[in-house]
Amino acid sequence: MQEKVNCRQRLKQQRALLTLPYRQIADSAVCANALSFCRVNKFTSIFCFVGTAQEIQTLPFIKQLLQAGMRVCVPRCIEKGVMQPVWITDTAQLKKGAYGILEPDFFCEPAQTDEIDVCMVPCLATSFTGTRLGYGGGYYDRFLAAAQMPKAALCYSVFIKETLPAQEWDVKMDYIISEREILFIKK
Repeated sequence: MQEKVNCRQRLKQQRALLTLPYRQIADSAVCANALSFCRVNKFTSIFCFVGTAQEIQTLPFIKQLLQAGMRVCVPRCIEKGVMQPVWITDTAQLKKGAYGILEPDFFCEPAQTDEIDVCMVPCLATSFTGTRLGYGGGYYDRFLAAAQMPKAALCYSVFIKETLPAQEWDVKMDYIISEREILFIKK
């Protein structure tokens, strides 16, 4: 466990060194690859995180999905460590939630996981074997443990590592989408 904590701390420090111009260009490319990925696979119902200041900025991607007529759901934190997917029809329905993260307002309808074709997941880093290192809250591992849809981590290519520390409850990704490529994880 301490190995994972140390790795997370080290990677957060490395992420903080990324320049704003690099992040803006990379974010745009990651989102373009994610949109292509959804179109090629004919996904019509997409779960996507709403990027925070330290994450890949996904609002443009979410807007593109909605404009393309796809159904989009985003997470709403309902209690510590627990989130719920909620449908949105416009990004104007997003308001700052309890943790300062944009979440759907309470008039939006909850989604069932069996309605979702693919899940776009945030990460600090991933490995080539699909291990995902998140930010330490456990929200996504709890949510994804019961989810049957394909899981795609959106990740900067410089944070795709050979190996990462993992625990038995960590949910492996099926795909990694970076600014450079889309990787399928063989299991």
